[in-house]
Amino acid sequence: MTHEEAKKDIEKLISELDRYTKIEDRTALIYQLWDKLRISGLVDDNDPRVNTKNWDSDAEGMLEVMKDLLKSRPKVEGPTMTPDELKRKLKEIGVSQKEFAERTGVSRESVSNWATGKYEVPKWVNEMIELMRVEKKFNKIKELISDELEK
Repeated sequence: MTHEEAKKDIEKLISELDRYTKIEDRTALIYQLWDKLRISGLVDDNDPRVNTKNWDSDAEGMLEVMKDLLKSRPKVEGPTMTPDELKRKLKEIGVSQKEFAERTGVSRESVSNWATGKYEVPKWVNEMIELMRVEKKFNKIKELISDELEK
């Protein structure tokens, strides 16, 4: 699913929210929408609008931020990385999908969805993989220096 397809799907679900009159049902759907927004990569966790509210107690506030994020999101031209590239790059640096999810704070489901092509791989994923690649090289150099100093 592309970002644009996910965006349209989420916007459609938001438009259907008015059918839900019970607050519990409405709140549950808002949380489902938020999860879908995050998994699809349409939310940048560094966006100040994402981290300014206590979402545990303000589902309606979350809905307003979602609407704002969807309106302001620029159109993405093509995927940042294919699913095969993601799998190849993770293998190159010796990191499993599970480990990548744990180290980056995303769900294992998100990484799996990117790796299978269900959702596009967000741009930050490539940047994080490159940081992990540099970290691996740094640790190797550090190990070599440490071994030399012990001689």
